[in-house]
Amino acid sequence: MLKKGEVKMIHKMLKDGLSKSAIARKLGINRDTVAKYAKLPEGYIPVIKKEAFSKSIDNAKNKHGSGFNSQYLGEAIYEGAVQRVRPKLMTVFSIIVALIPIMYINGVGSEVMQRIAAPMLGGVISSAVLSLVIIPILFEIYAKKQLGEK
Repeated sequence: MLKKGEVKMIHKMLKDGLSKSAIARKLGINRDTVAKYAKLPEGYIPVIKKEAFSKSIDNAKNKHGSGFNSQYLGEAIYEGAVQRVRPKLMTVFSIIVALIPIMYINGVGSEVMQRIAAPMLGGVISSAVLSLVIIPILFEIYAKKQLGEK
């Protein structure tokens, strides 16, 4: 993943006439990465998965300024977790709807498919619990340690 200003730098170098290979050598990345990021808008900023929490925390810090404490941190993490509920549940339910019929089909090769579908259902459900419940709790513990509070 590129750093914050590197996408803009790639666009600037392309405008200056440098080839994608030359840009890749200069930045120490491969040519395919340069080609992929060259297609993105110039103001694109790569983000990591904890984006929902980070944006909520940044908004709370801006809103409360120097008065930001663990109470506001908890509210920000809750807000970030709520933002993740709908997309995660939509994904989980669509996978479950696709796998449930496989569990009850009888016919040639159905035994193999049932053996594949059962662990997939368990994995999807456990990933939903992990990302909607456990990760926000762990993130709150980590963020409170960063704030220096218990």
